[in-house]
Amino acid sequence: MVKILKAPVVEIFQSVQGEGETLGVPSVFVRFYGCNLRCSYCDTPYAVDKEKNKAKEMTPDEVIDEIFKYDLTNIVFTGGEPMLYKRFINNTIKKLPVIYTVEIETNGTISPFPLTLLCDIKFNVSPKLSNSGVKRSQRIKHLSLKTFPYNNTVFKFVVSTIEDVNEVLKLKNKHNFKIYLMPEGIDRKTIIKNSKFVIEQCLKHNLNYSPREHIMIWNKKRGI
Repeated sequence: MVKILKAPVVEIFQSVQGEGETLGVPSVFVRFYGCNLRCSYCDTPYAVDKEKNKAKEMTPDEVIDEIFKYDLTNIVFTGGEPMLYKRFINNTIKKLPVIYTVEIETNGTISPFPLTLLCDIKFNVSPKLSNSGVKRSQRIKHLSLKTFPYNNTVFKFVVSTIEDVNEVLKLKNKHNFKIYLMPEGIDRKTIIKNSKFVIEQCLKHNLNYSPREHIMIWNKKRGI
């Protein structure tokens, strides 16, 4: 008997991309349950360890059926850590019509292969810094980071201090991808507080700035 491939999905919803290079693009978000890190500032804890019993085990076909309910053609696989389910994502993408574009949001600790064999997947990689509270040996995997395709990858970092920015600059010297700095915070008030500092650092170091519009607009509301 052939085993049916399934993955735990917390939610599938439509919104606009809230950060990074595709900021503002209307998208369908597929959020997986589970992550291999435990960051102190995680803004989706319900997808990490709080609501495992609410995650629905779905097949690629079931996920695609949900995607088809929306009249949007940009798909964002997120989490949690979606690369835990890269084989599932690979199978799902292969079933999508060619009009769809795909983004994958990841912490960069897991190699994207075999997804790199598929054309035009955009990888939004957010390596975690010391401010995450996670040990460096767990959060920074240089061999994995080197496997992301240069032309289809952007690095996004959540920062709030000079120390955070210095960590980013060291990683930039080792992995020369396009970089976006984002203000740390899980609520609107904290994002506003940290934004001016982040913009100043972007100007100083010639880095891209990204707001976090999903938090600025909807604050802590989920499913948007």
